[in-house]
Amino acid sequence: MTLSRADVERLLIGMFGSPVKDVQYVLGFQTSKGRVLALDRRAAVTRIWFLPPMRPLEGVTYIGPSKNDNLNGLLRPLNSAVAQRAEIESEPALRAFLAWYSISAPPILFIDYENEDFPSSILPDGGYRLNTNWDEILWAAITVGRPNTFHVFRHGDASLHEARFRWSMVRMALQQRGPSGYKIVRTDLFKRMDPTEKGAVNYFLGLILCKLFAARLLDAPWTIHLDVFRNRLNPALLAGRSRPDMVAQSVVTGDWHAFECKGRASMPGEEEKQKAKAQARRLVSIGGSACQLHVGCITFFRNDAIEFYWRDPDPEKGNGMELPATPTMWRAYYEPFYSAYRGAMAETETSAQSTDGLVYVEGLDIGLAVHPKIEKLLNDGNWAGARSAASELQEDFQGMGFQPDGLKVVAGDTWSDRFIEDKL
Repeated sequence: MTLSRADVERLLIGMFGSPVKDVQYVLGFQTSKGRVLALDRRAAVTRIWFLPPMRPLEGVTYIGPSKNDNLNGLLRPLNSAVAQRAEIESEPALRAFLAWYSISAPPILFIDYENEDFPSSILPDGGYRLNTNWDEILWAAITVGRPNTFHVFRHGDASLHEARFRWSMVRMALQQRGPSGYKIVRTDLFKRMDPTEKGAVNYFLGLILCKLFAARLLDAPWTIHLDVFRNRLNPALLAGRSRPDMVAQSVVTGDWHAFECKGRASMPGEEEKQKAKAQARRLVSIGGSACQLHVGCITFFRNDAIEFYWRDPDPEKGNGMELPATPTMWRAYYEPFYSAYRGAMAETETSAQSTDGLVYVEGLDIGLAVHPKIEKLLNDGNWAGARSAASELQEDFQGMGFQPDGLKVVAGDTWSDRFIEDKL
């Protein structure tokens, strides 16, 4: 049964208190976690502006964004292309949606970025803003396709070392401005590091953001670091500076792309952008398939907020690099996550029976899950089989909140807090 507007407004006020915007066409609210939403008073049905992600719920239909001049001030994020709208059929559906959005949905974060020299059919030139969250950032950190630093460890507590190392590095370096802050900024501890330490962290952040942007904007989540191929390449190629750091495969087309990743403490000048362009131009092919894009990426900070720049120049002719497409390369992609998942299960006896389906990494406030159809393959060490199966399971993954690889990382509430040094 369709809800009356008066009933909807009473329910919203009862759940969130006084509105932050109360005008003729819009009634807006802010949740206790700082997320904003607004009721469209013009619509004949119950229609609510909100910020992604989206969760499949019975009685809730999701539709695209729609701008409104009344969505300003605190509600400004709702007046953008990243915002979504929900059409809700009944009071139970509305209560379920609001409970999820206010309690369980991860907080939205923004990363400003710039595209340059991409084919116009892929990405337009100019500055834009990516909406993301800690779940996606932590997923990117563990799935950059880089070999384990602690590769010798295989079982028990030791299998958690690699994941703890990567996630602790993110926690040490990055934070929100506050629980309701949409920007990701660097921590004071990160700023106080010596140049060598800071350079290593900046490089790792460059890999993470490259993975995140490749997955979100190029539909290419399958990233593999070039170190995976180290034993199969001419040492001179690995020692040279004009080689990519990562390659990534599209989940939609199967095309490969090459990426040179840099991390800097400050905004890059034209010289740095030209270097990124030059170092991304070496032709690369994987298993005989030439990379379609050759992208130079720079992750940097402006006024302490993290930003991202990438550029796709025309590749050089000749001077190519051939990478073998072997089933074992997917081990580097899946193993860090799966080792953490199995290690967390062994560390916490009750984790496997968690009501939300997550296994929790103690001390880091992070939950992990593997889609059942992928977990069996990973448990058998069939890394390539998991990659292949994931291509056929995209609809299932999306409907259950998994990433395109069948994995899920959920950041706890503390990731929205300011970084405190003695928490690590």
